[in-house]
Amino acid sequence: MKGITNPGLIATTALALLPSAAFAQVQASAPQAPDRGAAFAPAAGLEEIVVTAQKREESLQRVPISIVSLGTSKLESLNIKRFTEIGFQVPNLRLSQHPTTPFATRLFIRGIGNNDAQITQDPAVGVYVDGVYIARSTGLTFDFGDIERLEVLRGPQGTLYGRNTIGGALNIVTRRPSGEAGASGSLTYGSKDLVRAQARIDLPRIAGIATSITGLYSERDGLVRNDGVGKNFGAYDRWGVRFAAEADVTDTVNAYFTYEHSLDHTTPYYYQAIGVRGGPPSFYDSFVPDEPRRVKRASLAAPVQESRLRVDGSAFTLAWKPSDSLTIKSITAYREFSSSVYADFSANPLFTLYQTNRQNTSQHQFSQELQALGDLMNGHLQYILGGYYFAERARQPEVYTAGAFVINDHLTTSRNRAQALFANLTYALSDTLKLTVGARYSWDQRRGLKDNTDFTIPDPVTGTLPSHFLGVGSKRFHKFNPSGNLTWQPNEDVNLYAKITTGYRAGGFGTGAASKSDFERGFGPENLTSYEIGAKLRGFDRRFQLNTAFFYSNYRDALIDIAVFGSPQFVASFNAGRARIYGTEIDLTVLPTPSTRLDLSYAYLNARYRSVVDPQTGNDVTGQFAFANAPKNGFSITGNQKLLEIGGSPLELNLNYAWQGRTITTAAFIQQPGARIAAYGLLSSRLSLSDIDIGGSRLRISLWGRNLTNKAYIVDTFGGLPWTPKLTSFGEPRTIGFDVDFKF
Repeated sequence: MKGITNPGLIATTALALLPSAAFAQVQASAPQAPDRGAAFAPAAGLEEIVVTAQKREESLQRVPISIVSLGTSKLESLNIKRFTEIGFQVPNLRLSQHPTTPFATRLFIRGIGNNDAQITQDPAVGVYVDGVYIARSTGLTFDFGDIERLEVLRGPQGTLYGRNTIGGALNIVTRRPSGEAGASGSLTYGSKDLVRAQARIDLPRIAGIATSITGLYSERDGLVRNDGVGKNFGAYDRWGVRFAAEADVTDTVNAYFTYEHSLDHTTPYYYQAIGVRGGPPSFYDSFVPDEPRRVKRASLAAPVQESRLRVDGSAFTLAWKPSDSLTIKSITAYREFSSSVYADFSANPLFTLYQTNRQNTSQHQFSQELQALGDLMNGHLQYILGGYYFAERARQPEVYTAGAFVINDHLTTSRNRAQALFANLTYALSDTLKLTVGARYSWDQRRGLKDNTDFTIPDPVTGTLPSHFLGVGSKRFHKFNPSGNLTWQPNEDVNLYAKITTGYRAGGFGTGAASKSDFERGFGPENLTSYEIGAKLRGFDRRFQLNTAFFYSNYRDALIDIAVFGSPQFVASFNAGRARIYGTEIDLTVLPTPSTRLDLSYAYLNARYRSVVDPQTGNDVTGQFAFANAPKNGFSITGNQKLLEIGGSPLELNLNYAWQGRTITTAAFIQQPGARIAAYGLLSSRLSLSDIDIGGSRLRISLWGRNLTNKAYIVDTFGGLPWTPKLTSFGEPRTIGFDVDFKF
């Protein structure tokens, strides 16, 4: 079952606990000086945005990568408080909700990603927090708590990062302790009884150690009222805490430690039936509401139950700089989560009696990365050398019930390991021309187990109920991936580049397997080669900035879920597809006046399967498949205007309109013709009075609104059930609220 959540400024209000999983964080939105990735520039022109996408602090305009950086000021002006809200603001980045796992986020970059949160399958898009790779999408619904900036790298990554990804990477950089005494925080109240409170305390440096503690709590009533038993649909309460400590152990050694903990309680999204069919039995339409637009209240035959998530994580980074031209860094991290998820497609009382499920997942991971960063030949040669080790274990029992009866009971476990060596070398051919070559060698080991009992299907051997199988599989993969990049920068305002990158995603096992042999067969690696040319331009005294990229990718051995022959209720994963993907990304910023800023982001994406062959039958089924979560067009336009000053405090207005083209939510769209989402756009705004001086403390008051036109839009949909061709979840209606931010 596939779905699309409205990314960007869509209907998810900015809520909740610190970081519900990766615990990524945004500094308490208190007034402060412009930071890296700042959204508003002084009268002199656009500020320099500093990124660390290539492991060094560099200007975004000098990095020969298709990258978008969102700093604290930018996130605040767009009223983005959660990870799931960034999608609309970044071309060719798609974030969507998972219909059965509310804590999981579907991530897609340039049409490549994962629709299912399977513990036996690697993600196609990597998420990193302070250099630490987050292996599972469960938990990627966190609130920002202490973030300095978020960088989105589009295209295959591997010669700069520990894990290899074929879609891209999201690099989250957190704010370190300041070493000076201080406190900051924010209070939010909004529609649907949204309450959000965040606070950060920086302690003075003691014995050379600087520390900070950040806490966050948020809760919201549901979006759809439940007239039955239990809480409303889409209600939640979340809280989290994060501790950070940093010390200069010696003049050449720096140590940084973080620990984070969070809890999340959420009720299911409301899925309503559209186009209800009559019989047989003909009483379907008597039980199932058939509303083509968002409903405000509903009830179930069974009580609405909560899903629960707990996340704990710690990381230790040690950096040694024996000379000005060499830095050696170690990143050691451990993270674990446990979740208990209740799925109930709530529009259908009959379906509630027919089938619900409870899925429990536990996962823990350990990673160790070593890096050597330096330069030789008087700075003409820069290098990054790295080694990486990763190990994880996960366990996932799941029970499907019909009323008081268990109809399916299965257990999935996985053990994954990955090792890699990588290198990235940049040589200055001249003052204006640079050549970068990269290489990576990866080793991956995958083990999986599935123990499945189905009480509705006869055993293929005995012919009696129930059907049972136990599948155990083990696979090993290795791959060499090179890359190359040529950059020409004739002056500081012009940067042109051309690059070729290769990426691979390790194989694994499909949890939708219908038999022992099907599971143990598993699937192999995916491979992608991407060609890209780009330009980064500035002019008019840095009041104009244009970053654009065109890419073309060959996608081989693409993973496809195909209905199992003879058992259409199951799907199997095959390396059955070949595809080509091309498109363009444009980011334009203009300062027409010292007090006015305009930002425009646009993306075009054309992703199409060239060939899909069903290995079970040998038939060409290309016409039945299309790329999910890959709209052809999308744009976001933002205007920021300083209106006036009141007693020395600036009053600013931010308006944003984001639009995305129509898309589908599952690749096998022929099997689920209801899995389509129409194009839609959302209007949001924020009015802020900043830098208010109250007894030496700084205060900011903001009034914000999302979906101001009260657009009824769909964030997820799927079909193919007996009584309806389409089950749909709508995004949030118009929501308004206010923030009070402080710093002292």
